[in-house]
Amino acid sequence: FRNNKSFNNEVVFRFDHTTKKITSIAFRLSPTTEKNIISKTNWPEEARMVLINFLEDYQTAYALKRYDYLESIYSEDALIIVGHVVERTVIEDRVQYNLSEKEVKLMQYDKYEYFKNLTRTFKSQDYINIRFADTEFTKSSTNEDIYGVRLLQEYHSSTYGDKGYLFILVDLGSDSPLIHVRAWQPDEVDLNKLMQMKDLRI
Repeated sequence: FRNNKSFNNEVVFRFDHTTKKITSIAFRLSPTTEKNIISKTNWPEEARMVLINFLEDYQTAYALKRYDYLESIYSEDALIIVGHVVERTVIEDRVQYNLSEKEVKLMQYDKYEYFKNLTRTFKSQDYINIRFADTEFTKSSTNEDIYGVRLLQEYHSSTYGDKGYLFILVDLGSDSPLIHVRAWQPDEVDLNKLMQMKDLRI
């Protein structure tokens, strides 16, 4: 890219077993994330594959700025919590000297507000690259199609970057996965205080 930033991603080709033709392409998840999902042998194999494909498509959609796809996978009443890190310039002998050099701002949006802002982000950025690590997956005890996904997300764009935990509550029971909750929290938060399935009433 223009600021000499570059990324290497492995690519996944998905095939139709009947026609032997490629049906879709996506950036592959990290081996650790794949392993964490595949190791859930008490879950149906189909659900595990859908979850892998979904997360691959999710990160790929941001890289390709696929607004249409991202809008389609959020429910109309989705709860969306976003955050960003504000860097402060510390200047001696000024009021700012006793403030933290980093401040995290969290905001809650509905689907309309979130995608209005996302449109501006896509237009203003040369690139967006998302990578996942340190994943944890839980399944709802009351609805077998609902899964809670927590991932350590590394986010890089042409003007901004951060690292934090992303929690997604996703329904795999419909024709395509549907996100009901998407919440971001900074990586400095204690793991025990991060949002998880038990914090939500389903």
